[in-house]
Amino acid sequence: MKAIFRISISMAILMIATMVCKAQNSGGQANGVGIKVKSGNLAFKMVEDGKEEMANFIFDDFGAFFRLEFNDECSIADATAQKAYKLNHADKTYSEEDPFSVLFSLYLLLYVGDNDVAKEYPGYKKLSNRTIAGKSCTAFSFTNDSKTTTLAGWKGLLLFKEAPESSFLATSFTETVPANSFSIPADYKLVENEEKE
Repeated sequence: MKAIFRISISMAILMIATMVCKAQNSGGQANGVGIKVKSGNLAFKMVEDGKEEMANFIFDDFGAFFRLEFNDECSIADATAQKAYKLNHADKTYSEEDPFSVLFSLYLLLYVGDNDVAKEYPGYKKLSNRTIAGKSCTAFSFTNDSKTTTLAGWKGLLLFKEAPESSFLATSFTETVPANSFSIPADYKLVENEEKE
């Protein structure tokens, strides 16, 4: 998916931090690439290399706080404080995570089709709007090395992606955030992150 955006992790983090600050300071009317809805709970299905996985993306304050859930694990992050944690629900543990890599995952869920940067993608083509998860989404495709990728989104959120070897489809979206989505449960134990060693 990194090839879609063709941007370094450092640049992505800078864009996220800028987007979050602009959104917070202007009551959500962020300029450029960014989430343009204050809070949400996005359920989606991903298929990569033939493997299907269901996941959830929950966010508040225009992405300043967010949670990504996959199976028994989830990551929670505070973009303004640059703090991130990985929770393991199976054994009720959590570990501190590299905030930059977790924040990069937020960037991968942003939709760039409403921004002029999309027009610079090779073989850019604007497509008709489509309804996904009850939202009217703008869409575009681009072609690189004879491979076409189609993207669709709403208010800065990626709701659909179809590429030769992977796909992404939002199955539902609400603006309701479950209580305690961004906090570590009191009965979870802190463990050392093995990847940091």
